Amino acid sequence: MHFTLRALVVIVVKKTYPYKESILQLLGTSSQALDVENIRVACDIGNWQTALKHCLELLHDGRIRGTKTSKSWIFFAKDIAPARDGERTAYARRNAQ
Repeated sequence: MHFTLRALVVIVVKKTYPYKESILQLLGTSSQALDVENIRVACDIGNWQTALKHCLELLHDGRIRGTKTSKSWIFFAKDIAPARDGERTAYARRNAQ
């Protein structure tokens, strides 16, 4: 099989990875917020910046929530809001016995 350089570039560019879907599924099943490195490893994303980019895009689209920390970002599903002092999270309320 013989490809020109231009054809190879087009093939590589058109290959898509379901990173956003993986991130949404991971955060939807997580009981706590996750940092970018944990998301990257769990979703098998090779580059930290790529993981951050997809998380920020999902945040911008309103599909997840996120908080900027002093060092980086943490992300969580929309229904898992961080608890204020003395409050339970939505996850804890949902799973209370």
